[in-house]
Amino acid sequence: MPFVRILHARNALSVEQKERMLQSVLDAVVSIEGEGMRTGVGVAIEEALASRDDARNCLPWVTITLIRDAQPPDARRRMIERVTEAIVAVEGEARRAQVWVGLEESIASGEWGIGGRMLTLEAMRRFKAGGNPWPEDAR
Repeated sequence: MPFVRILHARNALSVEQKERMLQSVLDAVVSIEGEGMRTGVGVAIEEALASRDDARNCLPWVTITLIRDAQPPDARRRMIERVTEAIVAVEGEARRAQVWVGLEESIASGEWGIGGRMLTLEAMRRFKAGGNPWPEDAR
């Protein structure tokens, strides 16, 4: 269940651009994770206090938090590429060189929770397949 945080310069994007970026990045991540994960992917834009000129060389910065070992190297590479493309689609080709994407796989299986429930790699696999991530509990 990836969580995507986009750090961007304050007032650099219109409301429409923010909405397009959120949707484009969500679609990019879901293209790797699978359509069944659409409801489990979180995407947020956080605005930095830096001006557009101050932030030109280091923003946007996109951080994608993943469960460790949830994706093979090829999927991680494709996620970086597709998220970059999603940002460029909103901001234009001239911004490509300033789009930073980092994957953080710092969370071990079972150290992430949703709704008070522990999320493991096995639970995630069941969710991706369209099943109940926690079949032992029919809440």
